[in-house]
Amino acid sequence: MPVVSPAAAEVARSVGRIMRTTNRLKARMATEGQRGEWTAFHLLTALAEFGPLRLSQLAERSHIDPSTLSRQVAILVDDGLIERQVDPHDGRASTVACSEAGTSFLAKKRSHRDEFIAGVMQDWTEADRSHLAELLERFSASLDERLSCAADTLETEIS
Repeated sequence: MPVVSPAAAEVARSVGRIMRTTNRLKARMATEGQRGEWTAFHLLTALAEFGPLRLSQLAERSHIDPSTLSRQVAILVDDGLIERQVDPHDGRASTVACSEAGTSFLAKKRSHRDEFIAGVMQDWTEADRSHLAELLERFSASLDERLSCAADTLETEIS
């Protein structure tokens, strides 16, 4: 078990605070009539990054329960943000992909997100913004690696 330095404990507290703030943002979006937009953004981002995917692959990559995912995808198909396609490797199966409207929706939401974050950091120097971006990318990669390698032991470690 690694030794927890004061700095590591502070990072853990800060990550917890970011998670709580994110949950507050999701709740705020829901009360403003944007309930499904968080999920739509999340799923469309995965499809934009990985291309057309079977539902099982999308569930795995987005870390969403497959039964929940199929309902969410159905809504996004109905809204025209995702389209179903025949799987080119197996004509009996289908994949889902971003539609043109989905790609446009994602670009708009990314722009709003980027503007929001720019506003939050408007008083920071460019060097500070760049340094944080570098550290967050490094932290995210380490976290992804840790979660991938230790999925079975994670609950024991964080409880």
